[in-house]
Order: sequence, then structure tokens, then C-alpha cells
Amino acid sequence: MELIASALKEKNLALKDLSSELKGEISELQEMMERYNEVCDEYEEQEEDVKTERLLDEMEHDIATVETEIANKIKALPEKKSADGEPSPAPSVKKEEKSGIGWLIFGGVVFAITLGAVSVFKKK
Repeated sequence: MELIASALKEKNLALKDLSSELKGEISELQEMMERYNEVCDEYEEQEEDVKTERLLDEMEHDIATVETEIANKIKALPEKKSADGEPSPAPSVKKEEKSGIGWLIFGGVVFAITLGAVSVFKKK
């Protein structure tokens, strides 16, 4: 979230000043990060598994990619002059279709970890 905070500071914006689309993307990113942290906690409680560790690394990369994309969108917001002459951001009117690839990967990782935990417990 540091990149997003930096982009907001650069544009002199607060989170509440963003479009509902960007707020939604930030909210989804926060959910991804929370789930990632939960999965990491579960992973640390189990025996180490190289395959699961690799999947967690991929999740971390996906989260970083999404954060970078959101920060770039914030930095790309056009500025307009307000009544006092100070630049202020114009609301984003461009709608983009969201890709569910990040969530699909995340779901696969959670499934793989759950399946691994079940198989470990069956062996015990």
C-alpha cells in the first residue's frame, strides 16, 4: 500500500477523493493482502513445502503487480483547475473491465494449500 499512499501524496489526494472504481480496486487489494497474510500464517504452522512456498511467492508478486497498477492509475489522473486556481484531480470517467486472473490464481493457491493440509493430516 506504500505505492498507493505515495501516489496519493504526489497528487495531493485523499482516498475519499478517488473514483468509486479506484476505491473498489483498493478495497479488493486490501482483501487480497489479508487473505495472503492468513494463508502465510497457516503455512508457517505446517511443515515447509517448496511447492506451496513458490505459490505464495507468486501471490506476493500478483499483489505487488495490482498495487503498482492502481498507483499508476492514480498518478495518471488528469488535473483540472479549481475555482481558487489550484490544480485538482478530475474524476475518472473511463471504465475498464476488471480481470479476474488475480483472484483465480489466489483461489488456486488457497485450494492447493488446503488440499496439502488435508493430505498431511490424512497421513498422520
